[in-house]
Amino acid sequence: MKRINFALLVAALATASSGSVHATPLYHLTNLSPFGFTTVPNGINDLGQVVGQSTSGHALIYTNGVITDIGKLGTQPISAMSINASGQVVGQGTSIPGIGFEYSGGTLVNLETATNGKLGPALAINNSGQFVCVGANNSGYIYSGGIATNLGNLGGNQTLGWTTSPNAINSSGEVVGNSYIPDGNGATYYHAFAWVGGHISDLGTLSTNPSDSVDSQALGINDNNQIVGASQLGGGTYPIRAFLYSNGTMTNLGSLFSTDLASYAEAINNSGQIVGYSEQANQGDLAFLDVNGSMIRLDSLLDSSGNGWTLLSARAINNNGWIVGQGNKGAYLLTPVPEPSCLILSALALAAFSARVVIKPGRRLRVWSEPH
Repeated sequence: MKRINFALLVAALATASSGSVHATPLYHLTNLSPFGFTTVPNGINDLGQVVGQSTSGHALIYTNGVITDIGKLGTQPISAMSINASGQVVGQGTSIPGIGFEYSGGTLVNLETATNGKLGPALAINNSGQFVCVGANNSGYIYSGGIATNLGNLGGNQTLGWTTSPNAINSSGEVVGNSYIPDGNGATYYHAFAWVGGHISDLGTLSTNPSDSVDSQALGINDNNQIVGASQLGGGTYPIRAFLYSNGTMTNLGSLFSTDLASYAEAINNSGQIVGYSEQANQGDLAFLDVNGSMIRLDSLLDSSGNGWTLLSARAINNNGWIVGQGNKGAYLLTPVPEPSCLILSALALAAFSARVVIKPGRRLRVWSEPH
């Protein structure tokens, strides 16, 4: 019997699979609303745990069909904003501004109380347990090892609002967000910033006119220091466009339709997949997935589980490509469906292995090995 060369089979099939049926992922949709979520889940970790808020004002963790109810801070409703791989959660109050919390090992801590009013809403946490907050004096902080470090600001006026709002943090403790900046005429606007190595820097805007008083904000960062967010293009309120900031360059990602008022890139994973939403004039929002600079309407990538769904926003994406957001029927979780070529590869690999196994009467099972 001719033996099958397993290595050659796998290599040939892998080559064939490179021209796969789906150039972009296909997704299966799980409706999170029956598990008690309100319309917008806020975060997901690489284990697929999702966090958000319940209809009763409790913070929630969803883990493979099981709900952990974090509860409230006294009588105050709270929303879980971010969860790391260890299950640590941070979030904020939803009825009283200035309240933030950390949840770890079954213990819920009011950050305002624990830090004597220094820290408030906590918006993102990394796998090392570092998290970012808005705190006293309208300043942004990174909290690490019991120490709260002020992120500084771009020179804005604190009386007009949050001087620095940190929105995301990566595994290296690098922070992005937006910070108010003077326009030279007695007013302020805000720019996207990155806080790296203890220093805050202005990422600029998508405007080509340096004299424009244009807003921008950074909303996500991955471990490759790629940053996403949104920026106005000119002096008016619209249009606003999603951007990718990488290697010192801010790139306009466009929008789903040329007539859209705005697009916002909410998050980016380590593979460079970007999620967000595009705002249509008088027609509502539509969620998108951007892969390699190609922006695709997210609900066009659903399998039959998504029948009847319109996906309005995509809030977060993990490193496995799982996505959470809001749709017309409530909160959702998307998980990639294996492509047909991958399933065939697995099946043929198993068949190839089986073909190499020979059983002879009275002898133990053994596996053939190729001669060297």
